[in-house]
Amino acid sequence: MTLARPFRLVVVATGLALAGVPAAHGFDDANPALAAALSGRAYYRVSDFENAARYLQVETTLAEKGAQSPTEETLRMLAECYARLDDVTGQTWALEKLVTHYPKPRYWSQLIARTQRRQDFGDRLELDVLRLRRETGSLQGPDDYLSLATLALRSGFPAEASAALEQGFARGVLGSGADAARQRGLRNEAIRQAAELHRAIDGPQAARDAAAATGGEELVQLGYVYVTYGEYARGLPLIQAGLRKGGIDKQQDATMRLGIAYLQAGRNADALRTLSTVTGVHGAADLGHLWYLHALGNSM
Repeated sequence: MTLARPFRLVVVATGLALAGVPAAHGFDDANPALAAALSGRAYYRVSDFENAARYLQVETTLAEKGAQSPTEETLRMLAECYARLDDVTGQTWALEKLVTHYPKPRYWSQLIARTQRRQDFGDRLELDVLRLRRETGSLQGPDDYLSLATLALRSGFPAEASAALEQGFARGVLGSGADAARQRGLRNEAIRQAAELHRAIDGPQAARDAAAATGGEELVQLGYVYVTYGEYARGLPLIQAGLRKGGIDKQQDATMRLGIAYLQAGRNADALRTLSTVTGVHGAADLGHLWYLHALGNSM
């Protein structure tokens, strides 16, 4: 619905009055940010979500151009407007702004879930999704922790599985109820495998064997294993070497994981630079973009 100009002015005037703003500060070009904010809210109150979204987006853009964060209320209203309009692209844009400026678990959960619903999003990325949920505090209940641990074990990252399970137990999400014994058993198995694997790769031979492989897959895998133990000085160069060597089935996936590794190592600038190169129309690009937003939020 598009409001006629006389009614639009009444709506905006009402918005001014409800906001307690004197008429002297009214709707003019001298203060476009205030005008956009009040107009957006006024249209929102009368359920004109199309015009509300237009003005709230202007308010958001002006705030960011002024090196300020848009208000959380503005971004939440904007996301709801786009949801009411069934505008998937607009709602995703608003959610991305929310996780950038207000990285709360519930916003991350909504954005990740929306991204996973895209047709080009493959099951192979499920572990990377759960990693992002863990990083953003948006793991949801015991099943997420157990899924992360199980996938990490299957993928050859027992230290990561152990760390995730320990976090679940520490937060009281795991360790009680009918599945407590099974959860403790999985934790013990992850601890055992992590210790065993660390002994196996502690010397230089593991890196030599990975380097002798035809392609770079084994270097990337071993490098990320070291990253899960917190041994970034050993792991990062191996991932880099694997990417340079090539012959990797999913090159963009591996590049994304290098960006994740940089982020975990506290090298935020390198993470942003690397994740910005994960482009294209595929699941890794979608997920890499979310990791990029997480790194961006860490740098703000």
